[in-house]
Amino acid sequence: MGHSQGGSQAYIGFQLYPDLSKQLSLFVGLCPAFYLFPIKNVLFSHFVIRYPRLISWLMGEKATFVKITVALRNIFPAWFYCLLGQLALDHCFHWSSLRWPEQHVFKFFLFTPAVSSCKLLLGWFAALRETQLVPCSKSTPVKKFEICNIECPVAIFSGGADGVVDCGKRLHNAMAGCNVLVWKHIEEYNHMDFVLASDIEEQVLKPILQAINTALYIKEESATS
Repeated sequence: MGHSQGGSQAYIGFQLYPDLSKQLSLFVGLCPAFYLFPIKNVLFSHFVIRYPRLISWLMGEKATFVKITVALRNIFPAWFYCLLGQLALDHCFHWSSLRWPEQHVFKFFLFTPAVSSCKLLLGWFAALRETQLVPCSKSTPVKKFEICNIECPVAIFSGGADGVVDCGKRLHNAMAGCNVLVWKHIEEYNHMDFVLASDIEEQVLKPILQAINTALYIKEESATS
């Protein structure tokens, strides 16, 4: 099971290791990030598309952005740093926290804006430019990422208010040959609601448990037939 980038890692793993999915009873993707929407924020979109070399310098060669985020966490009180993260991500990606437990909002944002890898940042900026997952390293053994080699049952969850990951027609077409047990679209959910919303148990966790039970039943039936 993977959320966002966790789904990306699964898709890449399935492509690079064709037998991987045969070892799984079920793959659950919570708004899995393979196809991305064009950036809606005009200034952010202009920066990402028009200045890739500047981004490479800031995020990769000098790790300036990472150093800034670490410095801010050390300088400002936790509540103010969380507020900055909330405003920045909401401005760029419309990650509203309206559905999150109010008492935990700042705690969530204490970790959400944290950056752990310069190379990862560069990869996601490249994906944002192309509106889909792309190889960004010379060591990647494939020239193009594709959704393939998925032989296990699948459960996909998507949100109508997700302004980042596109789980619409392109993903449906790419997964047309997969054994999709569940494809649940929650119209009011944004990208982060799938892990932080206060009603996640009813909307997400119980359907996942049902999908797991169905997948295990299918596996047992096929083993005895």
